[in-house]
Amino acid sequence: MIIYFLQQTDRLEVIHQSSASALIEKINLFQPPDYRTEDICHLISKDTKHKNDSVAFLTYEFAKFYSTFDFEKIIIDISQKQRRIWSKKDAENKKPIAVRCCFSGKNLAAQVSALCLSTFQKKMKEIIQAFEAEKEATVFSSDLEEFAKNFDAKSHK
Repeated sequence: MIIYFLQQTDRLEVIHQSSASALIEKINLFQPPDYRTEDICHLISKDTKHKNDSVAFLTYEFAKFYSTFDFEKIIIDISQKQRRIWSKKDAENKKPIAVRCCFSGKNLAAQVSALCLSTFQKKMKEIIQAFEAEKEATVFSSDLEEFAKNFDAKSHK
């Protein structure tokens, strides 16, 4: 989802549609290659308007992107720049969210429930509100273990 966001906001090139597509052929899922920076640095967008974006700003932009994302109609697919829309064939196996695997075509998010997706979008909206109120630190717990326990307890009520 992060890669898709970066591609859709012109911060990252689509590997499958760039000169780096040759890298894909070398991928061995059981023994990932050790790419050097020079092997992949050309994937970063040449557009300099995003060059100095901070992690905080990217977090805010990510939250804005997915808080309004139309999961009902759009399939997340990092193998192409143009948006992939649910087809009639896809509708037979429709899930709340689709993240298409570039290699198998399967939905990597098939097990994500509607409740989980709803919780995710709600959290994205909370992040936006916190940033806009200049209270972004309030949405990120300093104790991630405690945050995970509380989140898990809330999601199972």
